[in-house]
Amino acid sequence: MSTFLSAKACEFAAEVQELLEATLPGNHVVKAVEQGTRFVIRPAGADLEPELVQLYANQRVLGSLRISFHCEVDHQGRYLAIQSSRFVLTSDLHREPLIRLDFVKDSYRSPSAHWQLHAERGAFSAFLADTGVKAPRSLSSLHLPVGGARMRPCLEDFIEFLICECGVDAQPGWRAAISAGRVRWRHRQIAALVRDAPEDAIRVLEENGYVVTPGGDALRGDDEKLTRW
Repeated sequence: MSTFLSAKACEFAAEVQELLEATLPGNHVVKAVEQGTRFVIRPAGADLEPELVQLYANQRVLGSLRISFHCEVDHQGRYLAIQSSRFVLTSDLHREPLIRLDFVKDSYRSPSAHWQLHAERGAFSAFLADTGVKAPRSLSSLHLPVGGARMRPCLEDFIEFLICECGVDAQPGWRAAISAGRVRWRHRQIAALVRDAPEDAIRVLEENGYVVTPGGDALRGDDEKLTRW
């Protein structure tokens, strides 16, 4: 395991812990857990086993949030890359998922980034039955695309959804933490998009008066990443 990956994974774990501490009530410990050539970033106990983030409404536990990021070094060996992530809202009453936001970088059978809703609706189930799919499908089996690897929602978006749309309790000043984290995330994604499409970045810069001189190890675009859903 490279010291670079270990250091970057620990930095990312610290960022996630700071975000949780600033937005959701409770004691949150996020760790970078080594698994082979990867690190898993997740809330964890002293034994490194995964833990759930309890969600409160009016100071009463009503549900939980499960968070995980699987990370490794990117193909250039220069950046921490998220290979998969999962954010799951679970009801304490029924002990089952309600909604989840998944990302699987190398997924080809379904959108790499997608929402899944664990709530059935008769009209939608009837529609799926009438379309003639090979097997009748439930609403929770559908993968709703949300922009692919580069433009997918971040953990900050999911937490704000829980606070604003679901009404869970929040820490004072949570909006500032969400805004700062979201800006950090989007800057990272912009940088990744530039690496995927350097010609577009150069064109926009030159249209705005910049002079760009490619170096000896110039980036090459990666349309394969841009075409995947």
